[in-house]
Amino acid sequence: MLQQHGKAKIYLLISLLITGCSTTDTPETKEGLDVSSGDAIEIEAEALPTAPPTESKDKDKSEFNMRSGIMSGHAIFDWQKFFMVQPNPEQRSILKEKITAWKDNSTAEELTKKAKAELVLGQEAAAEADLRTALRLDGSNTEALLQLAQLYIQTKNSVRAFEHLSQLKRLLDKQPRQDRQLVFRYRYALALGLIGRSDLEGGRSILSDLIAVEPGFLPGYAALATSYLHTNKLDIAEFVAKRGLDRGKDDAALLNILGVVAQNRQRELAARDYFNKAVAINPNFTPALINRANMALQSHELQAAEADLMAAVNTSPNDPMAQTSLGICLRRMGRFKAAEVAFQRAIDIDPDHAAARYNLALMMAGELKKPNQALRLFHEVLQTRDENQEIKQLARIHIEDIQENRLTDEQSGLRR
Repeated sequence: MLQQHGKAKIYLLISLLITGCSTTDTPETKEGLDVSSGDAIEIEAEALPTAPPTESKDKDKSEFNMRSGIMSGHAIFDWQKFFMVQPNPEQRSILKEKITAWKDNSTAEELTKKAKAELVLGQEAAAEADLRTALRLDGSNTEALLQLAQLYIQTKNSVRAFEHLSQLKRLLDKQPRQDRQLVFRYRYALALGLIGRSDLEGGRSILSDLIAVEPGFLPGYAALATSYLHTNKLDIAEFVAKRGLDRGKDDAALLNILGVVAQNRQRELAARDYFNKAVAINPNFTPALINRANMALQSHELQAAEADLMAAVNTSPNDPMAQTSLGICLRRMGRFKAAEVAFQRAIDIDPDHAAARYNLALMMAGELKKPNQALRLFHEVLQTRDENQEIKQLARIHIEDIQENRLTDEQSGLRR
């Protein structure tokens, strides 16, 4: 039966910056969770890899329908101090040593600092434990609340994310003189949370407000552009990303988004050029490495793909997309055992990662000749919470094919 549908499609992932969460109702609306700004205060810079400083090229706030909203005025703070870039392998090693040598300290502040380092390394379980301990010691620690909310947004736990955002909102409301820097960061997290639970209008509105206040706020442009990519509004996504590049310096995330837009338009050369530029700016930027590797896979440039994917895995060992694409590459190179390890690693990281299960099932059904395991994995693809219906339809086709082959074999056996 499968032969009637042509050669099985290899599922190649286009890595975006924000992943969607299931829509979940919460006790408070987006209006109830939003908050006005107060006066700015000084803050201490964290000793973690941060985004490079940005100089705005365009101070005009009137374009592209950016509403100033409840926050207005001049730049609030040096936002780069709060947006950590992906560390290279050497920086990761240093951070690991610091975490290992971290002295036991019962203060909430120290635990929160440790958790930030753990989050940079992708040690989400350890970070969650430390942040929850910090909040048990000091329930009014706003930094711990914000970090924990952001962690839950990243791990698609919308309910817990909004519980902590609500708690942080109540603390902000009680402040006689609000920390505008904290308010800015809170609103950014709230915007991502709203987008994650499919409230695109609410999230986009807040992001537009933040960009109006801080025209060089590149993560805001990236999040806004990606929200339009998710709804296949390529023109708007491209416009937002280019506006971000116009108002700031070259940014790997924005260039990667333009590459995804170009690839969706079948402009392969332009897409590869954008991905190359993104990697040149930040050799550790995992999404661009994965996307460039996927293009190399499509062109049968297996060595180039493997090099990019190994770099991505070394930088982001807990990225299921990097592991899945690496598995696809290794399978095509005939290294089936290593491919199986990569696919299984992706599944361990994210049990709902349908592409990892699907590609592992393909290899079980094909090269490894294990139809029973393949059938189980294809059924598991259908049970995941992954919203990609195309890959689920392909899994159904393979299930029917395996079942039909079994029936044919049984009938042949009876005739003999």
